[in-house]
Amino acid sequence: MHDYCKLTSSAQARIRQQDQMHLFKQTVTDLLKRWRVSVEELERLAALGLLSFSIDLNLALEPPQEAELVFLLTLKRAGWSDELICKALAGLTKPYSYDAKRMIYDVTQRRWLTRSPIDAKELTIEGQIARARDDHDVRTLREIANEAMKALVSLTEEALSQEEES
Repeated sequence: MHDYCKLTSSAQARIRQQDQMHLFKQTVTDLLKRWRVSVEELERLAALGLLSFSIDLNLALEPPQEAELVFLLTLKRAGWSDELICKALAGLTKPYSYDAKRMIYDVTQRRWLTRSPIDAKELTIEGQIARARDDHDVRTLREIANEAMKALVSLTEEALSQEEES
């Protein structure tokens, strides 16, 4: 069985403030210990202007703040340089509270995409059109229209050439 996914804009992976209270909020210190990251590394990220909050080691992190730190630390752990992180994040909206498990960086287009699971019915042309319409994805709709027009022109040319031969 194949696992299919759709790629959408990065906004789909944003972590939003939740209405429900959290019983066990992590502090900045807790998160640094869990990730085995030094305070100096966190200060470097803050100096680059990547954090949306000031560093307080006892700060109880809200979900978007925790997501922001996890997202940035994931990039660092993957071996991204400070320069690469700053360039890549220029295309995202601050604060960088994104779900790192759903984000994909398209190196060729220099853009972030969100990976979301889809089911088999969404792989049909009707499903693709419906999804693009729901996502207001004009680019995809144009690509589908262009491919359909090319196919129509090709079939018309084939039919005309068969009529001329007979």
